[in-house]
Amino acid sequence: MQRLALTAILVAAFACGGSQTPESSTAPVPGTSPVEGGASGAAAKACVPSGCSNTVCAEEGSGVVTTCEWKPEYDCYKQATCERQPSGECGWTMTDPLKACLAGGGGSPG
Repeated sequence: MQRLALTAILVAAFACGGSQTPESSTAPVPGTSPVEGGASGAAAKACVPSGCSNTVCAEEGSGVVTTCEWKPEYDCYKQATCERQPSGECGWTMTDPLKACLAGGGGSPG
């Protein structure tokens, strides 16, 4: 079963043109961060939009791989802020415009 899941992730990575090692296939969840481990290193790396659709906020160079799809709400992340959160992990800053955009099913925040 694990072999099948890994194969599916690798196929998705190559379909998106990625060549990085898959570490996560987490879809964006408002108010949460899919990055494990947070900023526990000596010098935290920058947080950047990642994944095939740039909807995952993760540490630069983390190699995040997601499925390659598009949903209208992904437009909301184009103007959103991907930064280190108070928890120490990378995540999307849930501003009122971003919350409203996601609640409305897409479009542009702000």
